[in-house]
Amino acid sequence: TGFCTYCSGETVPTVGPLGELAVGADPEESEDEGGGRPAAHPAVQFDCQRCGHRSGLSLDYTLLLVEPEVERFFYEHGVRVRDDLLWNVPNLDPENVETVQRDPLRARASFRVDDATLAVTVDEDLTVLDIERDG
Repeated sequence: TGFCTYCSGETVPTVGPLGELAVGADPEESEDEGGGRPAAHPAVQFDCQRCGHRSGLSLDYTLLLVEPEVERFFYEHGVRVRDDLLWNVPNLDPENVETVQRDPLRARASFRVDDATLAVTVDEDLTVLDIERDG
């Protein structure tokens, strides 16, 4: 959970394919047509429980902001996530995010710095189910 940027109400996350989320892409649009991330790409929608505002973010960026193990991984490799712009964090790539299982939903984001990797698997509520680390 987090807080709404408009009213400071509590937000509830939902993980799913971008095209199936209310804040998602047009399911008919593909990455090749200039639509950015494809409709099947795992993303996170945040619904405000107070004002109803919805916002969304890709799974990798969400985990970078909310999962302490991801921030720690980058910190241990000399990347200060909180001190830089998110798009300057190395190796954040849509190719590193995947749906592992559809029912129940399991999505994984992988992070890399040099030869070290970190893979985080979450469920539809953004609960971390598994963390695999190498290096």
